[in-house]
Amino acid sequence: MDYKKITRVLTTSISIGLCFILSSCATVSQSAQYYRQAYQQAKRKNYDTAFLKLRALLLNDPRSPYAPRAKFSTGEYYYDKEDYADAILTFYEYINEYPEDSGRVFAELIIYKISTEIKTNKYLQFKERDLIEKIEKKIFSKPMFFLFFDKEKSYTFRSAFGNVYTALEYVDKVEVRRNGDYFLEISP
Repeated sequence: MDYKKITRVLTTSISIGLCFILSSCATVSQSAQYYRQAYQQAKRKNYDTAFLKLRALLLNDPRSPYAPRAKFSTGEYYYDKEDYADAILTFYEYINEYPEDSGRVFAELIIYKISTEIKTNKYLQFKERDLIEKIEKKIFSKPMFFLFFDKEKSYTFRSAFGNVYTALEYVDKVEVRRNGDYFLEISP
């Protein structure tokens, strides 16, 4: 046996393994850094800078654990800027990319709010209209509490911009609040 050869192979394997481990840690920490920076900028009301940090996170590491909230919050940014077409498109992508994420219900409700209250239907493409029809069907085809709750009477989600969405179940309606303020009400 050639111990020098075995030592060289082991050293090379360990070096390559460490490179993979350290590079993935750098990616995770980089996405965490983008997310923290975005959150801090949003707290300072620098929403444009926060949005850019979230976009950088999504471009550099779309599989990051922070990516779902980053995607939701970019849709929220477009909504707040009254860019409803991009908001719907971004929330649509969010729903498809992260179907199990806890903000999905609120993404659907924001799309519903845009389509019903803001009346942008003439600007929507076919796939967005189809999504809105599915959301409406989901909302109105079953009792309200099955939409949000198992045994709870409320459901809450916090975005990367620090906005807190709360859905409250009542006997005859579901009320959605954003940061404690009225946002949307749905009744059968």
